Amino acid sequence: MAVTVDSLVAPARLESGLRDNAYYSADQIIGYLSNGGAELYDIFTQANQHYVVSSYDFTTTGPASAVVSLPPRFQQGHSLEIYPDQPGQTRTIRFLANWLNRNAYAGGAFPLMPGGFDPVYTFLDQKLRFYPPQCVPAAPFRLYYTPLWTPLAALVTRTFAANSFDTPGTAGPSSAPSWLIAGANFTAADIGGTIRPTLNAPNTAWNINFTITDVFSATAAACTPSPTGVGSYTLPSVGTFAITASPAGTTNVIPTVMEPWAEYLVVYAAIAINTDRQRGTGELERKLAAMKQRIASVISVRQEEPQQPPLTRGDGWGGGWGWP
Repeated sequence: MAVTVDSLVAPARLESGLRDNAYYSADQIIGYLSNGGAELYDIFTQANQHYVVSSYDFTTTGPASAVVSLPPRFQQGHSLEIYPDQPGQTRTIRFLANWLNRNAYAGGAFPLMPGGFDPVYTFLDQKLRFYPPQCVPAAPFRLYYTPLWTPLAALVTRTFAANSFDTPGTAGPSSAPSWLIAGANFTAADIGGTIRPTLNAPNTAWNINFTITDVFSATAAACTPSPTGVGSYTLPSVGTFAITASPAGTTNVIPTVMEPWAEYLVVYAAIAINTDRQRGTGELERKLAAMKQRIASVISVRQEEPQQPPLTRGDGWGGGWGWP
């Protein structure tokens, strides 16, 4: 079950000695928890860069696509594949290891073809750049990368009156079951949030929670359970809608890989609170240091078996030689 930042507020109050003291609001404590999460996220990415990896798909149209915008929260790239979903054609594109060599093959390079060359790539500013540009094929690519930490925040609910034409329907490329709501102002940040209608008769059957699974526009979002599967909807809509989601650029849940170590955020927040209150933090700091050492030790290696030793030359199968 996902660990929400809201569920860590009470433990942070207890660890810091605040308990029911209202001196700090939940939002202030969540701010400290988020800072602790950012530090823990750095521990994960420093110990093993492949612990938190996302993918980004894009398609080039040829040499004109030699410069590609990176995903918004890009932090560090890991690898780039061409034809990622075509077995037998998928291959890894080489990274430009030395920036000074970016033009080394520009004069003699020829377009991608059987026997031709793949381009290499590098990152510059907030762009992925292929070299040499004339070798960029028209093809799909998949970039694996580490995203930046997403700050934690409490869920926010916006409530508004239903428009007379708001209705369950279908939207998006796959005609997914959706809510079509004129005043919703949906954004990508709403994905994972909920829609709670409070509609008058005869549409009261829709007064349940719908989880937002995709956003197609400011007025259309795919939902589960299917809004179109509830029954026969009668226009005009009368009542209200409440949409509960994380503010843009934030999340309400900590990353899955960090769930076993959620206490780190609690102790970090407790230190921040007691520092602000000019209270001693020695015991808490020792506890955090011990957790930090244990976490780094546990997550530094994700592979149990040892690495395969290199094959070496020898003087026969009995002598231990491998590949010639």
